[in-house]
Amino acid sequence: MIKQLVRQTGLGIEVEGEADNGEDGCRILQDLKPDILILDMQMPLLDGVELLRFLKEAQPNIQVIVLSGHDDFKYMHQAVRSGVVEYLLKPVDPEQLKQALQLCLAGLEHHRRQISAALVTLPPEMLAAVNDSKRNVATHLNELSAAATEEALTDCIRYLDSHFPCDSGQWLRVYHEFLLTLEHFAAMEGLELNDLLREKDLQARAPSHLNASNVSEVLTAIYREAMDSILTRRRDRKKVNLQQIFDYIQHHYAEGISLESVANRFYVSKVYLSQTYKRQFGENVMEQIIRLRMEAARSWVMQDDAQIKHIAGRVGYEDVSYFHKLFKKHYGISPAEMRLQAKAAAKDPDPACKGECRVE
Repeated sequence: MIKQLVRQTGLGIEVEGEADNGEDGCRILQDLKPDILILDMQMPLLDGVELLRFLKEAQPNIQVIVLSGHDDFKYMHQAVRSGVVEYLLKPVDPEQLKQALQLCLAGLEHHRRQISAALVTLPPEMLAAVNDSKRNVATHLNELSAAATEEALTDCIRYLDSHFPCDSGQWLRVYHEFLLTLEHFAAMEGLELNDLLREKDLQARAPSHLNASNVSEVLTAIYREAMDSILTRRRDRKKVNLQQIFDYIQHHYAEGISLESVANRFYVSKVYLSQTYKRQFGENVMEQIIRLRMEAARSWVMQDDAQIKHIAGRVGYEDVSYFHKLFKKHYGISPAEMRLQAKAAAKDPDPACKGECRVE
């Protein structure tokens, strides 16, 4: 049905292959290297969560549409972390699928433009002017001087426009060079550039016309918004909202978060956070993270036949032996033992329970 819906979109997308389990999917992806992947989160042998992790390393530029029969935050969260284009619930709506595929095509075009920009060679004098301006812009960024930053940007673009016969490819390269400077600045704050922008889709914000005026206007707007966001974040550093931190942990516990990373994100010391958090909620940050991970892991162990190492990865543990140790400490038995008990109880329930007993 999905293949037929893809063909009916009229977008000129060819179906290159399909697989009915995650391991075959990995092999096909490596052999065919498609531009777009439509991925079901629940598959035998290797599920969608593991396949997304594989793709992040092996094919980071592939456009992914995730399908799931479960309106489950765990799946959606992993999809968002992996940078998928769209998350669709089954049964798939044809119009939603078409829109998702159109987004994929736009993403591919954006990537091709980035590659084109990287391949464009700037004359040595022009490249030197751009690099000098980037250093100047970086200095003003670090000082959070919005006016000086915007002035340095516009002065550079005005200079390039008056001294070099720039074509569209060269303007695209200039645009991406200054975006890289801003991305580096965001990284120094422990953030991604998208974290600082209201409109996350940078490709939609790219200059519609590659000329001095348009490139200057778009870059200035992006820089201004990013700097405003940083200023707001810094002002909020001393305003510790414990409920906000609690909610953040509830939604992100399956990531590789820790007391240190949470403290850094909310601009508070680890000691202060740990002490005030426990007074407020009765458990410290790491106790909450571990409890949430163990509860989620128990649910996975009881409900499906996924390998224990995959379950460990789903709840944030790459070290399987460490996961086993924590699980046994938390529940008194290993994940495998709990699964065996659950299966035994399902096959031979205690008649005295009358349908009301459950495995603890």
